[in-house]
Amino acid sequence: MVHSFHARAKIDRRLGKNLSYNQTSKTVVPMVSKLLLAFRIVVILFPTVTGVLLTSFGTSKLNAAYIVPSEPEVNPYGFLVFSTMNLAKGSTEAHFWIDQISLNERTAQVLVYCEFSVNSTSTGEQVIGFQMPHFCDFQNLSIAGEIGDLEVSDVNTVHLEDADPKEPSSERTNTTLIYARFSSSQLIEKYRVHLEFTWEGLVRKKSFSNYMISIPLADSEGDTHEEVSKRLPNASVYYEEIRVKVMIQMPEECEYIGSIIPPVQGLAQTRQTRSSILWDITNPNVMATPETTYHFTMSFENTVESEQRDHLLFDSGLYMGLGVSLIFGGLYEAIKIGTDIAKERRKA
Repeated sequence: MVHSFHARAKIDRRLGKNLSYNQTSKTVVPMVSKLLLAFRIVVILFPTVTGVLLTSFGTSKLNAAYIVPSEPEVNPYGFLVFSTMNLAKGSTEAHFWIDQISLNERTAQVLVYCEFSVNSTSTGEQVIGFQMPHFCDFQNLSIAGEIGDLEVSDVNTVHLEDADPKEPSSERTNTTLIYARFSSSQLIEKYRVHLEFTWEGLVRKKSFSNYMISIPLADSEGDTHEEVSKRLPNASVYYEEIRVKVMIQMPEECEYIGSIIPPVQGLAQTRQTRSSILWDITNPNVMATPETTYHFTMSFENTVESEQRDHLLFDSGLYMGLGVSLIFGGLYEAIKIGTDIAKERRKA
């Protein structure tokens, strides 16, 4: 009897252990399956998401290196001289000294030296003026002759803004008229004018590190702004056979790239020095091609920004390369796990 009782107790304990084991197995197996599923998802998502982020970051650096906010190209009225005096044909020379170029503000400090002769001397009040493309912030003007400096009674600066009649919504054209009234003398046949101003809009950004300086030159009376005749109906306009010289002091850390007209003189440039480059436009009618006639254009590169662009391109290639590799790695794991799950289901 006792022996039977002990045997039955042993059987009950074994049954209890088996039951407890079965219950534990039923709890653990689904948990392990969930952990394996979560691990598989992480294996797929981590490289894929990381790859997308790295590729996006690399793309943004690539865009920063190549996509530059566009600065519209405008066609302002070209440079010319107007005066109430009768200027001798072919006697007018205009020398532009361009210095202190600011790439951030797109401005430059300019000194214009203009020399001309008259066909007949005269006395009394006369006017000499200049039509300048872009916006000019006037600073100083003086006039001299063979007998010395002349008295300038009045200097006028007129800023004009015009829209293209064919495209009213396009970028507006800025033109500046600067003219002075002075007392002439019968003793003077040759005059000299010194004009100083800050030139805004002279510099235009072409790409991440490349810039352009452009000075349009008038080639016909049609390039004369109507405001000239309105303000000075007795003035004559001079644009033919003007000898134009342009001297540009290159900004720091900038290198000359090229120009429509080859320079006649230039100083050797290194990274530690600034170069001065001279162009002599004797006769606009023999300039390069019809498309570029009457426009002086010079391109240069900022070496610091060029290095920044190279770094951006390197970083872009690095991040995009890693990102694309991770994306393909994530896709490979997804395909592999999907194939394994399909095999398991077929076996079941």
